[in-house]
Amino acid sequence: MPGPPSWLEALHRPDAYPHPTAAIRLVETHLSWVVLTGDWAYKLKKPIALGFVDFSTLDKRKACCEEELRLNRRTVPGIYDDVVTLVQTGSGPRFDKQGDVLEYAVRMHQFPQSDVLLSITDSGRLTPSQIEQLAHSIAAMHASAAVAPENSPFGKPATVRRYTEGCLPPVAAAISPDQAPKLDSLTRWVQEEATRLDQHFADRRQAGFIRECHGDLHLGNIVLVDGVPQPFDCIEFNAELRFIDVVSDLAFIFMDLVDHERPGSAWQLLNGWLTTTGDFSGLAALRYYVVYRALVRAKVAAIRLTQAGLTPNDIADTRKLLAGYLELADRQSRTTGHGLILMHGLSGSGKSCVARTLSLELGAVCIRSDVERKRNLASRATAGVSELYSGAAISDVYRRMLDPAAAILRAGLPVIVDATFLEMSHRLQFQRLADELGVPWALVTCEAPESVLEQRVQKRRSEGGDPSDATLEVLRLQRSSAAPLSATEIPRTHRCETSGAVDQVRLAAAVRSLLAFGATA
Repeated sequence: MPGPPSWLEALHRPDAYPHPTAAIRLVETHLSWVVLTGDWAYKLKKPIALGFVDFSTLDKRKACCEEELRLNRRTVPGIYDDVVTLVQTGSGPRFDKQGDVLEYAVRMHQFPQSDVLLSITDSGRLTPSQIEQLAHSIAAMHASAAVAPENSPFGKPATVRRYTEGCLPPVAAAISPDQAPKLDSLTRWVQEEATRLDQHFADRRQAGFIRECHGDLHLGNIVLVDGVPQPFDCIEFNAELRFIDVVSDLAFIFMDLVDHERPGSAWQLLNGWLTTTGDFSGLAALRYYVVYRALVRAKVAAIRLTQAGLTPNDIADTRKLLAGYLELADRQSRTTGHGLILMHGLSGSGKSCVARTLSLELGAVCIRSDVERKRNLASRATAGVSELYSGAAISDVYRRMLDPAAAILRAGLPVIVDATFLEMSHRLQFQRLADELGVPWALVTCEAPESVLEQRVQKRRSEGGDPSDATLEVLRLQRSSAAPLSATEIPRTHRCETSGAVDQVRLAAAVRSLLAFGATA
């Protein structure tokens, strides 16, 4: 790698900028230099050419600056200001429009590092509300992203395999002998999973799920903008790393949250994204992509170990990172969460709150009937409450939830179906599905006094903002038609009284126990 350019030192001088500066600080990354000046930050690309990036000429660096501006304005237009020129003037290098061009830079509005989600997470400030907002931000980014051109290699099975398996050699060269068996096991798993998922990868491409995503969606690349988490600093230098399955994009931040010991936040993010997108079919490859993202981080650590100038502390810290990501990849490859959980109870009984709690405690995907009911309607204007809750409409919603439930279970993930399940025939459909797939099932019955049910239904209707359209009339009909649990179901049911606080730990332990019972029954 070439040494720093002669003009780099000049960027520490205030007169190199066309605006007042605070204390100037230079931050160096593997690919760039970022100069922090107070109100403005300047990002300049290093004149390097590696296997996955080519910044070797001034024209190529200019083109990548322009791509960086275009791509990141999709999510944070208020941060990415312009592509500017560093020119040679009589008094030295300066960011200006007049003069011989020395380099190009992306100029950005500088923001405090305390607003980056990595800092927020590490300092214990990450909130469920922020995770929910982030899920919607990512879903919106994916929805508006360009679909991969048909004649491109983007997202093809061979491309997916090449990038995942390409992580392995650098890691193999960097690990200690005692870590080799773990990597050997991971290598076999990656190859076998890629073979198993080959048709899935092709189907996803055909269906338009390979899109111009972020590509590097970790906690350090998400920042609060007006209090809302938004992705920034996406990959601009390699289209193959950017045009990927939307689930692969999401898997990076899922993995990073797990790595930062926030697994509940990871599952909340996934479920929030699914609520918006309905992309349950993509979950077939979720574990594969989570493992891939952990291996990417392990590869980065392995490459860092080859760089000159590392101190003994740098080497020790990087080896610890490498071992951690290898362990995370191994753990995710071995995780096979089994179980189908059916929520059960009248409207207003707290099923959705309990389902959300369980999804975070157990690590499970949640399918909510109220959300899926509306997803499958053309518009609310054409369907009143009586139509939404008619016998035919209710049965249709349960039928439509069967396929995503099956897809999730086949992916080796636990699933919670959040619906009233008051009719025996509806419960039987899902219980038979679990039996066919060889996974255990359990029921969680939510109960509250009649006055509490009515109060909750009325409050939800008056406040709005909840997917449920249930009314007091719907609640009355539910009471009169609810079928009792069968002798088979009662031993597999946990009853949850929700008029007071629910003990989340005890609830999760009870459901785990029921699923263990179901696995041997």
